Amino acid sequence: MTLALLYGVYALVDGMLSITAAAAGSDGSTPTWWLVLVGVLGIVAGVVTIFWPRITVLALVALVGVWALLRGILEIAGAIALRKEIENEWLLILLGAISIVFGLWILFAPGAGALALVWVIGSYAILAGLLMVGFSLRLRNLGQMPSAT
Repeated sequence: MTLALLYGVYALVDGMLSITAAAAGSDGSTPTWWLVLVGVLGIVAGVVTIFWPRITVLALVALVGVWALLRGILEIAGAIALRKEIENEWLLILLGAISIVFGLWILFAPGAGALALVWVIGSYAILAGLLMVGFSLRLRNLGQMPSAT
């Protein structure tokens, strides 16, 4: 129950922050549709988990796996969409690839215990957070770089 609620809150907050980031960066110069989809996906996953916390651990594992898989696909799509705006978008592509690998691992190895899943989710969250910080620093410097056009 605790694992489900913690994941639900994490996914909900992550989704809200993704939509906030999309709204803050929606000046029309760069595509933010992928970030909105990541946000909606996180909010839906969080709300479903919070309102139905008694779902089985296996269902939670599947939900986490699908969420990570779809998030990874959208992160790679976002990196491709941003490739004309920034150089070396490899951090977002790497984050997407790690999300996809994590999602597939969770989906194909659902027998992992809940305690192991907590460690995997924590490790994933730390690695994803570090990559997002690196990517955000890269975007922060975007306004300071001379235009390529």
